[in-house]
Parts: sequence; structure tokens; C-alpha cells
Amino acid sequence: MKRNVIALFAGVFACALLFAGCGGGGPASPPEDPVKYWQGDACPITGKKYDSADENDPMAGNVPLEFEHEGQKYEANVWDEAALDEFTKNKDKYLQKILDNSE
Repeated sequence: MKRNVIALFAGVFACALLFAGCGGGGPASPPEDPVKYWQGDACPITGKKYDSADENDPMAGNVPLEFEHEGQKYEANVWDEAALDEFTKNKDKYLQKILDNSE
């Protein structure tokens, strides 16, 4: 009986040692800031409603716009490449609108 108790404790101790090493050894890195997504029902640049997109043009309203502002990542879909270029050229004109309508 005494041998069984000693063997049981030895087994528990060995398992504890194995699991103790699974933590990675260092502090956990802070989580990344989540991306905030545009919540509007229309392109923030052109104002065209997403539901009015031509079904024959799969990219209409589906051109990805991704940017970072003050350490926060944002994503929106803009109408077309021209809208993407417009944002790039005149970011200040559209920035606040996107910031205010993203979550």
C-alpha cells in the first residue's frame, strides 16, 4: 500500500513538472489592437450605396481600403480603384467620416 501511494505521488509530481514547462517561459505578448470596420451602407468616398452595385461588376463596392491611424487599424470597402486613389490623395477629407463610422 505504501508503495502505491509513493508511486501515485511520483506520477502526479512528474505530470506537474511536464505541464509547468508548457507556458512558454516568458510573459504573454499584449493582444493586437482589433481592426475597426466601416459600418456605413455606402462607400465612404463616393457615397454610392453598396446594394446598388452592378452584379456584372464583382469589384463594385468591394475594393479593400486598409489603413492605420494613431495605432488603430481600420478597414472599409470602397467603390472602385478611383475611390481608393481619391482617399490616398485626400485622406484628410475622408478620415474623420471613416473614424466616426467604424467599430
